Amino acid sequence: MSSTYGHALRLMFPRAWPWTLIGSMAAMLLCLIAAWRAYRRNESPATCWRTLVYLVVGAWVADVFLWNKPHPLRDAWTVTAAAGIHAIVCLLTPCLSPVRRRWLRVPDVLSMNVVVLVLLGEAGLRLLATVWSSPLFIAPGSLVIDRIAAHRAVPGRRRFGFPNNSWGHFDQEFLAPAQRTRPAVLCIGDSFSTGVVPHARHYTTVAEGAIGDVDIYNMGVPACGPREYLYLWQHEGESLRPDLLVVALFLGNDVSAPSSGTQPVDWHDPQASLLYRTTRRLWLLYNEKRKSTAGATVGDAPTDDSRAKEPDWIDDPSRERATFSAEEFLRIETQRAAVICSPRPDPRQGRFIDSLQAIIDAAGRTPLAFVLIPDEFQVEDRLWEEVSARCSIPLERDRTQTWVRAWFDARDLRCLDLLPALRALPVEDDGWRHAYLRQDTHFNARGNRCAGEALAAFLRPQLEAIRHR
Repeated sequence: MSSTYGHALRLMFPRAWPWTLIGSMAAMLLCLIAAWRAYRRNESPATCWRTLVYLVVGAWVADVFLWNKPHPLRDAWTVTAAAGIHAIVCLLTPCLSPVRRRWLRVPDVLSMNVVVLVLLGEAGLRLLATVWSSPLFIAPGSLVIDRIAAHRAVPGRRRFGFPNNSWGHFDQEFLAPAQRTRPAVLCIGDSFSTGVVPHARHYTTVAEGAIGDVDIYNMGVPACGPREYLYLWQHEGESLRPDLLVVALFLGNDVSAPSSGTQPVDWHDPQASLLYRTTRRLWLLYNEKRKSTAGATVGDAPTDDSRAKEPDWIDDPSRERATFSAEEFLRIETQRAAVICSPRPDPRQGRFIDSLQAIIDAAGRTPLAFVLIPDEFQVEDRLWEEVSARCSIPLERDRTQTWVRAWFDARDLRCLDLLPALRALPVEDDGWRHAYLRQDTHFNARGNRCAGEALAAFLRPQLEAIRHR
């Protein structure tokens, strides 16, 4: 047991940790004595070894699948239980009559099948993950290139009747510099770039139409953050040589999400197991699909339907279908608010700033601007009240916008904060502004229009300066 681990036990469990340590050592010693006794007397040594395999795999399954919350005594208790059970089996098996020993074959066969299924399942999924890029296999610590490959849209696949371009982005084809006849703006983002509305209603398309005589290229991959934005710029966007680079930051998770590929994962961490991640995600998807379908409104259209160019809910928020159940949606929003609205310092903020600085350095001489996309609880007052009531710490609603804008201002970087424009939307009779799709956290058509108009007003003076260079 490392000194750090022992120190954590002393701090959190000043009375329990020494007894846990003594119990673990005693159980392991008893386990070794029982195994050695069985081996010397040739008393069912195969049973002891098989039991040891069962308990090792069982302890891992219990740690990952059953007891997957961090706890300073978890490892010690797991080892104690496994060693104690192994010692009991090794000591009692020789004492049983031949008839009673036969009854042990049933749990023996069942345990062997479970071990084989677990090992084959984990190995098979890891083998599959090497040849198939899928969001199911992505962990919080996955590499940037793996996250982008897993979440990138399929080129040519239609969404709301509009095909993704050959790069796998929800926009028209990107023209090479030699083919362009007017200024080009490259906008890099996450799932807000993919959007949940038809292409003509997306905020980059709205801004492009409002400005005129400009191409705004919409480059984005869902479930990404600043590190992925940097990769997209360096490996795809930079070759387009845009006249202006715009990076859209969704403050809801770009700040709160862990950095990709930088966090080591322990062997007993649930995220280290593909078997756990895939089964849990499939269950969550099924459960959320069942809950949201039960409360869905009539008239929703599937996202990948080529005929759904203008769904009947696009201009009627009352007909929108919920993406998440109300419970899951509030859980997500509360979790985000606890990070981006907390007055307490968070190490993720430092990593976020480091990622922004890397983007600034990589942009070089390319004019650069940023867009701050607020989370829904920062726009909708009723949602903020619910989130605040659920959170156990005091929250500052606009805290992240305040310090991020100050950071940009100190470096003379252009930044568009969409929060004032979205809050200026009129509140409907039901108390909501309806700028986001129902229980989804992404802009609906109204939110995209507001963001697009604000982006157009933000870009006009910068494009004028570019034209007169």
